[in-house]
Amino acid sequence: MEEERRLAGLNAKWRLDLIRKVKTSGKLLEAGCARGDFLRAAREWFDAYGVEPNPELAAASSAIAPVHLDIIERLPWTDFDVVASFHVIEHVNSPRSFIRAAAERMRPGGLFVIETPNIDSLPFKVFRARWRQFIPEHYFFFDPKTIARLLAEYGFETGEVLSIGKYASLNLVINRLSRYVPWMPRAGGVSRLTFRVNPLDIMLVFATKHA
Repeated sequence: MEEERRLAGLNAKWRLDLIRKVKTSGKLLEAGCARGDFLRAAREWFDAYGVEPNPELAAASSAIAPVHLDIIERLPWTDFDVVASFHVIEHVNSPRSFIRAAAERMRPGGLFVIETPNIDSLPFKVFRARWRQFIPEHYFFFDPKTIARLLAEYGFETGEVLSIGKYASLNLVINRLSRYVPWMPRAGGVSRLTFRVNPLDIMLVFATKHA
């Protein structure tokens, strides 16, 4: 959907702006780059690369930047100044293996950025077993303390941890609601009205690899 891609681009730029407050340039890897929305934004400022295990997604993102079809544990490239990963670590078979692989491919002083659900969030405390993040594809969950402890095992010092949201639009909200309410009216001329929403259960973690 065109609107989803537009919003994905806005979210990618917002993440990139946060990263550039810490690292303004260098060699960047996105682990789990999917179709390449973030790589498209990142390549304007960084020497951008991706790794993606899904063949169709890797083929799409390869048109944007060099992408290795596989998982990060078998990535042949090294010496990255930034490794970014958005909603990947909760899906992998081993978070320890994932973080170790990132550390081995980063330069000393490099920045590791991880976006993942926060199980110590208000939505989890309210909804418990009905929390929206409890889906079959999510194998692991972290809070700021547990992710920092795991990162420290592989030579990272955790810095800022942000509770973040994402861009949405009236058009997208109505489209989603119409799946449940077929008579939902169209948004009309304000359908592209864009705003940020924060569900309070996603964290963005910044960690630095020790020299």
